[in-house]
Amino acid sequence: MYGPDALDVGMRMHDTEPRVISARLTRRDAWSNFSDWAMVIVDSRFDRRSAFGLAVNPLGVQRDNYFFADGRQGLSWVVVWGAVSSVEVHFGPSFARNVNHRQFVTAFEDPGAATTFGRRIVFGDLDQTTVAANLRVNWTFTPNLSLELFAQPYASAGSYSRLKEFTTPRALEFAVCGSDRGMFCRLPGVYAIHPTAAVACPAGTGNEMQGAGLHPLGHPDFTFRSLRGNAVLRWEYRPGSTLFAVWQQDRSASAAFGDLAWSRDAGDFLRQPGRHVLMLKGSYWLGRSAPTRHWLQGKVEMPILLPGHLPGHTVYRVSARP
Repeated sequence: MYGPDALDVGMRMHDTEPRVISARLTRRDAWSNFSDWAMVIVDSRFDRRSAFGLAVNPLGVQRDNYFFADGRQGLSWVVVWGAVSSVEVHFGPSFARNVNHRQFVTAFEDPGAATTFGRRIVFGDLDQTTVAANLRVNWTFTPNLSLELFAQPYASAGSYSRLKEFTTPRALEFAVCGSDRGMFCRLPGVYAIHPTAAVACPAGTGNEMQGAGLHPLGHPDFTFRSLRGNAVLRWEYRPGSTLFAVWQQDRSASAAFGDLAWSRDAGDFLRQPGRHVLMLKGSYWLGRSAPTRHWLQGKVEMPILLPGHLPGHTVYRVSARP
C-alpha cells in the first residue's frame, strides 16, 4: 500500500527449517553474509538500472542503500523507515521466594504481659512464594487496523510457622511458643497460642480451645490471586481520523490455603468475579486536505469515555521517503 507520503509493505515469510535461520547483531547498514535478510527493492524511476533497497534481518538490524549503474551500490541515501512484525508476542515470567523470620502476625491485650506493657505481640516465620507473568500480544492486521492484548496473572501464597512472642522492648528478643515457653497449636481454620503454659492442643475449636486457655489468632496463612488484562483495538477509518475501542478487566480473590496449587489456582483466575470497563475514544480530521503523517496541526480529538481511564498504547508508523 502506498500514499502521497509513505509506502507500506507487508511480508509473510515461512521457513520449513526455522532452526537454521541465521542472524548477526551488527551496526546499522552493515551487511553480513552470515545473516538471513528480507529486502524490498523499489524501482521508482522505472529504468531497471537504479533502485532503492530496504533490508532487515531477524534481529531487527536495518540496512538501506541504493543501486545504480547496473549493480553498483551506495549507502548515502537518507531514509526514515521501520520494520515491525505483524504479530509480536512478549512473555515475561517471574518467580520470587521470601523467608522472613520476624514477620508481625498480631497483638492482643494481656494484663500478665508486664514487660511489654500489657500487650502480647506475636511474630512468626513467614515463607512466601510469588509467581507472576506479563503477556503482551500486538497484532497488526493492516496499516490502519491493529489489536493490542495484555494480561498479567499474579499469585502469591504465604504460610506461618514457629510463632513467637516479643519479650523485651528495644531489643529483638523472642520466645518461641511451644519450645521456649507456652504452646502453639494449629487447629482447624485457626491458629492459637498459650503464652505461658505448655498445654495439650485440643482436637477442635470453640469450648475446647477456651477450656485449654488458648488465645485464637485467626488464620494468617494466605493465597492471593489476581488477573488483570486489557485489549485495545485501533482503527484509522480515514487519514488522520482514528477510533480506539478499549476493554479492561480486573479480578482478584484470596483464601487461607497458604500454598500454590496449579490445578486449583489456574481455574480460579477465571471463576472469580471481575470488574469490566469499556471505553471508546475517537478523533476526526477537520482539515480540507488529507493530513500528512508528520504534521498534526489542526487535528481535533473527541474522547467518548465510559467510567475508567484509557491505558497507554503504542501506534507504530512505517514511512519511507527516498
